[in-house]
Amino acid sequence: MDALNGDFSNIITLTQWVITTSAIAIAAVSLKLSQASFEQSKKNNQFNNHISNKKFFSDHIIRELESLSYVSRSTVDINKYYHFMFPKSADGIFDLNENYENSLLAIRKYLIQTSNQAKKPGAFNYKKHQAKIASSLKDFGFDLVRLSRRDFNLVEEEIFKLVDSVTMLMTSYQKSHMLTEIDIHYR
Repeated sequence: MDALNGDFSNIITLTQWVITTSAIAIAAVSLKLSQASFEQSKKNNQFNNHISNKKFFSDHIIRELESLSYVSRSTVDINKYYHFMFPKSADGIFDLNENYENSLLAIRKYLIQTSNQAKKPGAFNYKKHQAKIASSLKDFGFDLVRLSRRDFNLVEEEIFKLVDSVTMLMTSYQKSHMLTEIDIHYR
């Protein structure tokens, strides 16, 4: 009877061990699957947020372009503009690119200096100005061609309105960053 009792005790111990080990293994596998599911869900959310933000951005620019007379959809690469503002958006990071602010402020500084110089007769070279503005707006996705002075002034004014509109919508920048807030004397 003692032998039977000992065998029965061993069977119960073995069964308990198998159940405990199985429960631990099942819990570990479940945890791993849950983590993988969470990570996939996180990536999907990041991608969906990226697409949603990019669509919002694009729709805004398209609406603004419809109200403009001299700037068209072919003038601006919306994807380039978006990625200039939010280069890590696809990774779920919507921090504004520091270079966006730096570029805005550099354009503002140039416009103020140029406008002040333009008050002096013969000091304004519109061909150099066009080249400088075209170069400065490349990162924003604008592809500007050489135009007559009058036509370029009209295009420039509308581009500045568009940039200000996007800046006001997508950032917390105030008037100190707005291009249309400058009293321009060369037009």
